[in-house]
Amino acid sequence: MRFDGQDDLLQARFALAQPTTLLMVYKVRTDNGTNQYVADGALNGAMVHYVNASVFGIYAGGGAVLVRPPFSFGTFHVVGAVFSGAGSALYADGGPPATGNPGTAFPGGITVGNSGSGAAPAAADVAEVALYDRALAPADIDGVGRYLAAKYGLGWARVG
Repeated sequence: MRFDGQDDLLQARFALAQPTTLLMVYKVRTDNGTNQYVADGALNGAMVHYVNASVFGIYAGGGAVLVRPPFSFGTFHVVGAVFSGAGSALYADGGPPATGNPGTAFPGGITVGNSGSGAAPAAADVAEVALYDRALAPADIDGVGRYLAAKYGLGWARVG
């Protein structure tokens, strides 16, 4: 799916609460100088996965913002995010995660290519989205990440 970075989004509203796990394969084509929301909950700011000129990040309505550098534009990435309050984790192209508590907001579904309110568009090409209604264990994140990386010919550093 190609998102124009202006106003495109794909959104589905359904009962979805933490814990959740989101894995995506995407590239963000250009730097627009702001945070670009590759994904969010259907409710704005509730399950944010964003990128900017230097980092991948996740946020869920409060607490810390979890970040993993470095981010590069124009390159496909495999990214996993576990949203589970203090047990949250961000895996960018595998390897050790950033961990902490980005918040416990109720996502109420998923938005791809923008924020839930349509205010933070991403100029992104999204190849695959996998959303789970539970927190996947690190070994499961690693298995799905390795599968997606192999499917798209991308790198993935072993988790754990």
